[in-house]
Amino acid sequence: MSTRGGARLMLAATVGNLADGVRVSAFPLLVAGLSTSPFVVALSTALTHLPWLLFALYAGLMVDRHGARRALVLSHGTRALFMLPALAVAASGGRVALLLVVIFAVGVLEVFVNTAEPTLVPAVVEADALASTNASLSVIELVMNSFLGVALGAVLFALSKWLPFVIVAIAYCGAAVLFSTLKPREIRTAESHGQWGDSLLDGARFVCSNRILLTLAVVTGLANFAMTAFFSVLVLYVRRFGYDTQYLFAASLTAVSAGSVLTPGLIGPARRWLGDAWVLRGSIVLLTVALGIVATAGRLPLALAGFVAIGVAVGLWGAVAVTFRQEVVPEQLLGRANALYRLVSYGSAPLGALFSGVMSEFAGVPQTCTAAAILTLLCWPLLPLVSHSQMTHMRQLGATLKENVS
Repeated sequence: MSTRGGARLMLAATVGNLADGVRVSAFPLLVAGLSTSPFVVALSTALTHLPWLLFALYAGLMVDRHGARRALVLSHGTRALFMLPALAVAASGGRVALLLVVIFAVGVLEVFVNTAEPTLVPAVVEADALASTNASLSVIELVMNSFLGVALGAVLFALSKWLPFVIVAIAYCGAAVLFSTLKPREIRTAESHGQWGDSLLDGARFVCSNRILLTLAVVTGLANFAMTAFFSVLVLYVRRFGYDTQYLFAASLTAVSAGSVLTPGLIGPARRWLGDAWVLRGSIVLLTVALGIVATAGRLPLALAGFVAIGVAVGLWGAVAVTFRQEVVPEQLLGRANALYRLVSYGSAPLGALFSGVMSEFAGVPQTCTAAAILTLLCWPLLPLVSHSQMTHMRQLGATLKENVS
């Protein structure tokens, strides 16, 4: 597809992720203002992530059957509508129960959005631009969703409790319009007949039958478990340097973001010089080393360098792994395969956070950070399974499968 289509895709993703960041910041602030119960505040966060465990595979099936662009347009448009009851609660101080329902509903729609977006990419951009586009989308998601959006949400909420929800509604509408203007390559959608349960699991079966895809899924889950364990106590870890905690916390996250921003420029040369298999292996090794440096650093500059390296490692892994998945998974199964990966990634996060909380309580924060770095070593024995020859063979099979169904 044209460069113009890819640029519009990234613009739509930027607007949608900025809205996500504002929403993620504003919802907890509003809940905390309506209820003093720690359980209710924690419940609002749990309701944001719970839909991934409940609806991820179903979202993948719906994306495959009805098309990724349609899913993105409808999901963003519906999320904009759900901002209306949130706006009413913020303006009038309504019931927190209604707000919790809205949070859960918007979380369900987010599952569809995050499943459909990587499924749409191969139908919008040319094959040789997949890796750089995926790297750019990863940076957009991290920067807009986790940094700029969150900061903007807090500022808007401080100005007026209802203002963030107006901005989010407008942004979701804008994202829906931008996605609707894309003209993706025609893709034959998944068949709608047959057993619903069998269709739901087709993507999982395909991934499990492909050794490299399965290895990438397992490594993604293990690495995300370790990273969540580390970053769950980051706000406590940064106290060791003796400066203001909130500024150190922000500086650490900004350093990770800076590393990820480097990824689009690095991914092309890295793939040409090393090949995808060695980029994947190297990114996990770099992640282990970077987490080890940060966990043991005695000086802030060294720790910040480690955080930058973490951003680079995560960005390189994500760009190559997502691109490979888009190349080898049949288009009729891509939504379900993407959903499975998201399920593994998001499903490992609460487990990592739980491990971090328990270990920090009994062993201490420094020991937990060191343990998180050591846990990434569990990925290393799996890395030899990801070889250049196997990846090339799987790409050829993937191209054959796509030709047979076109």
